[in-house]
Amino acid sequence: IPKITFSPNQTIAFQEGDKAELICINDGNDPNATTVWKTERTEIVISKNNELRFTNVNRTNAGLYICMVHTKAGVYKDNAIVVVQ
Repeated sequence: IPKITFSPNQTIAFQEGDKAELICINDGNDPNATTVWKTERTEIVISKNNELRFTNVNRTNAGLYICMVHTKAGVYKDNAIVVVQ
């Protein structure tokens, strides 16, 4: 089972107008693993790689984001929280 961690942290806070990046790190050994990000509100895929980027953070970006890692052994997920101040 791969362990999922986040960079810089699992809960991150930004100011409105900031550029922001959240990275989902998978420590598994499946070279064909894929990563996607979804929002809790919509379950729509918003990023098809391990990086979640915001170019101009605003309050609508606040919330729970789900990092999903798809491997041969199954799908693993963990949540990150974005706070906008």
